[in-house]
Amino acid sequence: MEKIKEILPDIVKDIKQAIVKQDFSRFKGLRIDRREPHTLRLFYYREDGLRVCFHIFQPCAWEDAFPHPHSWDSEVLIVKGSYIHWVSDHTPLSEKCNETKGFKHILSSGSSYSIDNPYVWHKVQPLEEVMTLMVNSEAWETQSDYCVTTKGKELVKLTESEIHNMLVDFHKYIK
Repeated sequence: MEKIKEILPDIVKDIKQAIVKQDFSRFKGLRIDRREPHTLRLFYYREDGLRVCFHIFQPCAWEDAFPHPHSWDSEVLIVKGSYIHWVSDHTPLSEKCNETKGFKHILSSGSSYSIDNPYVWHKVQPLEEVMTLMVNSEAWETQSDYCVTTKGKELVKLTESEIHNMLVDFHKYIK
């Protein structure tokens, strides 16, 4: 969790500056509601190329939660709430994961984890509303055939008011 710890003061400063100036132009937001858990995602890119994402996950049933690999390395900090987190065993890039293998654990506010290779899938089941901060960099050259992105999905964009409210909420918990 070195990246998040290192840049957290800058993230807090970026949030506060956007709230004070009422300038949300560098932030983009999406309502991801075609799979579970339903998610609000707010993100921006830093000058060093890192993408900072703020997520608010809504509770869902374990069987409805969406297992997926990432196409980039990521570090995640649970800011508020708790969820069951499942991590797969090593999964070949051309195969779907086997959800009967791997491990589950409960992560709560203050917990953190990394996904640092393209052979890992994960799944989260929020037990309550959960807020996370995720930092990721460029996509890996080698990716799972099953990576999913939000591009081209015609998802609803968050309004300026929703972006403002998310930033205010996150600022309460990570200042």
